[in-house]
Amino acid sequence: MLKMIDEVLEQLIKSTKQEMNHYNKYVEKLLEVMDYNIPMSANEIMEKLGIKSKETLRENYLDPAKRMVL
Repeated sequence: MLKMIDEVLEQLIKSTKQEMNHYNKYVEKLLEVMDYNIPMSANEIMEKLGIKSKETLRENYLDPAKRMVL
């Protein structure tokens, strides 16, 4: 029973790391286009990232960035 629990926990850790690596790429791109202490609108960020959808901005960039901070 303990072996099964250990295996499940190991899989969970691996999948979490993969997910965070995926998010890190987007967050890194977001930080690259932003300047410290200079506010930008969503449209300005989208233009710099080369994306057209606010949903994409929110799901791939902003939400993962917020999760990393919280």
